[in-house]
Amino acid sequence: MLEQSAATPPLAAVAALQALRTAGKVEPGQAVLINGASGGVGTFAVQITKALGAGVTAVSSRNLDQARALGAARVIDYTRENFVESTKSATTAGHATGKIVIAIWPAAPRRCV
Repeated sequence: MLEQSAATPPLAAVAALQALRTAGKVEPGQAVLINGASGGVGTFAVQITKALGAGVTAVSSRNLDQARALGAARVIDYTRENFVESTKSATTAGHATGKIVIAIWPAAPRRCV
């Protein structure tokens, strides 16, 4: 069991890196919405996105302060706010630069896909 626990952080980090850099092609100046930002992959995704020079909006229902501490410029509690609609209105109002890349993790609501 110890080996399995030790393997978890590197796997989460690689999954986040591949999703953002390889699949998402995140670049400096883009706005990135990370759904599940307080989970294993999500916490790495917030940090990697910030390191890539993109703006981070973190979506979660818990550990919102942790997402801020990891680099999220904005956090959304999905139990209080419809993040799909608020993201659409933010981008149409010109509040975001570049494209929005939505990183969907396993627990993401179906309507976000």
